[in-house]
Amino acid sequence: MKWTKGILVPERLQLRATAGAVGARAADVLYRQRRPRTLAWVASQGRSLALRHGIGRRCDPPIDAFDELCELLGIAPIGAAAIHSWLVDRVVLHVVGRHASVVVKVGGPLDSGLANEAALLGELAGAAGPITVPRVHWYGAWMDRLVLATEAIPLAGSRRDASLQEALDASTALSAGAATVGPLVHGDFSPWNLLRTPQGLALVDWEEARIALEPLFDLAHFVVSSCALVWRDKPERALTLLTEPESLGWSHLTALSLDPLSAPALIENYLERTWEHTETSWEYRKALLQLLAQAPGRGAGFATTGARPGSAGEAPR
Repeated sequence: MKWTKGILVPERLQLRATAGAVGARAADVLYRQRRPRTLAWVASQGRSLALRHGIGRRCDPPIDAFDELCELLGIAPIGAAAIHSWLVDRVVLHVVGRHASVVVKVGGPLDSGLANEAALLGELAGAAGPITVPRVHWYGAWMDRLVLATEAIPLAGSRRDASLQEALDASTALSAGAATVGPLVHGDFSPWNLLRTPQGLALVDWEEARIALEPLFDLAHFVVSSCALVWRDKPERALTLLTEPESLGWSHLTALSLDPLSAPALIENYLERTWEHTETSWEYRKALLQLLAQAPGRGAGFATTGARPGSAGEAPR
């Protein structure tokens, strides 16, 4: 993390916004701090004040050919913010329009994540059970890029993260299945993707989603991401929340009529399938795997998939 002309953002991202209050609001919706709560609030307030008063990485327009893109999408913009991510060669914009606002992802021509998200969001049509999801505004090729634009979801005044109970209920509802497509795995079910709206919770960023029954996958991701990146809790805390009797993990599996004793095996499976995409929490996840390996009764029922840490595909240090 570093200060970039008054705006606190990760070094792997570049946040840009148009001048004034609308640009500040667009940036606030687009990027949420993943730091401990007090620091996150201070950083968000500082970024907003910086943008409002002309301090920070501002530009108008936020990306090249911005006007042409807005014309294609049928949006008359009054402000916008953009995040450039060099890791995935993608730009994400929040464009505030006079009559509508959209979130736009601009990726490479072969961006499989955008293609997957567009297809699944089209099937969900704005809802995954009790959870609101973005509606597709426009999807297709533009210049030499692939574009997915979704209608911006109005957020509630509270920026409080979803509680553990809310995450449990939402992840269980996904696993139980949406009426239109069946059981769902979001794939990046984290506090920054589970947002509050006036009508309830909304879930965004469906690039890694799939139609499948993979119990505990999303709930494990929420707990591990929260403990490692937001709350700074010890790995033992995450394991307790997911595997102990009467824990979140037990409640989730029981609600799906599955054996709650399978929780440790499912957590190990989740960790081994996702470690290569989570360098920022790699040490935390390695500690969880070590704790699972030391758990009493390990062996029976511990089916695993994916590469083991220390194998040919070992994660970067």
